[in-house]
Amino acid sequence: MTNTLLLDPAVVQLHAAELIARDRSPRRDLLGIQQQRLDILLRHAASASPFYRETIGRKVGAGASLEDLPALTKRTLMDQWDRIVTDPRVGCGTSKRILPANGAASCLPAVGLSRPAARPASVPS
Repeated sequence: MTNTLLLDPAVVQLHAAELIARDRSPRRDLLGIQQQRLDILLRHAASASPFYRETIGRKVGAGASLEDLPALTKRTLMDQWDRIVTDPRVGCGTSKRILPANGAASCLPAVGLSRPAARPASVPS
């Protein structure tokens, strides 16, 4: 595998120009772009992930709305990590070698997810 520049200035400049152009777009146009990007993402997940191929593949192919798709629970994410990811380079084994481990057996904590800090009972005025 070759080393590639993660932030190619030409690509960043192109994306920045697109974002600036959309800055004043009507809400209807922005919602259309969001839907288009969501459709692309869902099709990619269904084609590249064995888990998503089995769980949402047919629904995505039939044009189901996001509301018609099942929610992903933390437990399922932890148990099915290697089948969920769409890039084998970020499998559980790789994540555990690259990222600091916290001693947990599951893969999810190894990729940096943790419980949120407790909120204070009251905020002083």
